[in-house]
Order: sequence, then structure tokens, then C-alpha cells
Amino acid sequence: MIDFGCKRFDFNEIMKCAFGLTRSEIKIMNFFLENDDEYVTTDLSKKLKFDLTTIQKAVKKLSEKKIIIRS
Repeated sequence: MIDFGCKRFDFNEIMKCAFGLTRSEIKIMNFFLENDDEYVTTDLSKKLKFDLTTIQKAVKKLSEKKIIIRS
């Protein structure tokens, strides 16, 4: 939560609105923020219990929006 002008805002809601992200994209972004390790999409799929195609699409969108950098 972020306090701004006597109101509280959820960071995820701000990111969702500002970048037009879906819930799965937010969850993946948060995973990368919380984990320093490098993961490939198959590892993410198992850890986050998402379909592999969902992970691939979300990572592609996050990369296109320059939120994450694929390597």
C-alpha cells in the first residue's frame, strides 16, 4: 500500500492501471521483484501454477512494455 494525499493505494492496482496489466502479469511481475533468481518460463509455470502459454504471453507483454528484460 502507498499513502498519497490521505488515501491508500494498492501498488498492484496502480501498476495494473498505469500499464494496462492483467492479474497474471501482475503476479509474474511481483514474482520477479521478490526473487533474484533467473527463471525460465517452465519453472515459472510450476511455481506460480499457471499454464505455460499464460506465462509465455505475460512475459512477452511485460517485455514489450519494458517492465522486464528478457535475456
